[in-house]
Formats: sequence, C-alpha cells, structure tokens
Amino acid sequence: MLSKLTFATLALAGAASAAVSNGGLKILAPGGDGLWWIAAQQNNVVWTCGESTFPQFTILINNSDTSLLTAITPLIAVEQNYNCNQGIASNLITQPVGTGYTIVLADILNSTNIYAVSDPFEIKALSAGYPPTSNTPVDQASATVSKGTSSNVVGQTGSPTGAGSGSPPAKTGGAPSLRSSSITAGALVGVAAAVAALL
Repeated sequence: MLSKLTFATLALAGAASAAVSNGGLKILAPGGDGLWWIAAQQNNVVWTCGESTFPQFTILINNSDTSLLTAITPLIAVEQNYNCNQGIASNLITQPVGTGYTIVLADILNSTNIYAVSDPFEIKALSAGYPPTSNTPVDQASATVSKGTSSNVVGQTGSPTGAGSGSPPAKTGGAPSLRSSSITAGALVGVAAAVAALL
C-alpha cells in the first residue's frame, strides 16, 4: 500500500518543481530548460555518484500530463550507482515530444521508495539536436563524470545522433559493458497500480 507521501512524490515527479534528492543522490541531467532529451534517440541520465549512499537503483520516467505518458515507466531495472551515468537506448525512448517529464530514481525492490527526482525536462524532436555538453553539471565529488559522447547505452550500441552541437555526457575511463533492460511483470503492475490510484 502506498502512503500519501509517496503519492505526492510521484505526482511531483511530473510537475514543475525543484529536484528531489535523498542520501546525496541527485540527478544532474536531464532536467531544466538546458538539458532536454531527443525523441526516439539515445539519451543519458547523469547523477551524483560521488555523494550517493545508495549502491543501486531503478531508473523510471514520469510525467503528470497523462496525454503524454499514462503511467510512470521503468527504463532500467537495476542501475549501479558507481556508473555515474547511463545511456538509454533509442528503443526505450518511446515517449512523445512534450514538456514536464522527470527522471525518477527509486529502490530496486520497492519503486515507491523514491531516492531522487530530476527537474522537469522536455523531450524534443530530432531537429532540435542534443543540448550542448557544457550545459551538463559535473559531479564535483567524483572524477568519473565528464562531458563528451557516450557509449554507455542500455539496449543498443553506437553513439547518439542529432542535429545539435552537443551530445550526451559520458563516464571516463574505459568502455562500459552493455546490458539489456528488464522489468518484471510484478514491478510493472505495482507501478501501474500506484499511478492509477493517483488519477
């Protein structure tokens, strides 16, 4: 059973509000006016791995506008904090162009236990191009986060493409291993029920 506080947190995850963070975990990108995603393309999530006390978490996307996204949607079932960033493959970016999206980092066993929520961001058309890499904040407590292109992608290989001058930020120091994303049916049902109760 979800608490009223959890419902409020999930609702805020899609609203225009300041980023939520716990245990030193904060989402650096995407979020805000200068850090958007490109529809149906590879995009990155970057977080403060150097300050976080959480060893792993689930990555989800949310939007309070149900005409854009009907339910909070899992993207990565289990993400290791030490990765500092994760590329999300284009086949997982199926959300339509629009504003008010947020990334939610949650407990892998109980996705209603939310660790961090990004600032709201926009998913733009391919013609917008990626945001400039200089827009991405750097995690000062970790030397592993830098700006540049990414090969750390779940679900596909290759670099992101886009019309803009920027590209998603990347982790330095060796090529990361690629993995596929899998979410259990039970987890999806639980998240869907939680969102349905909000409506």
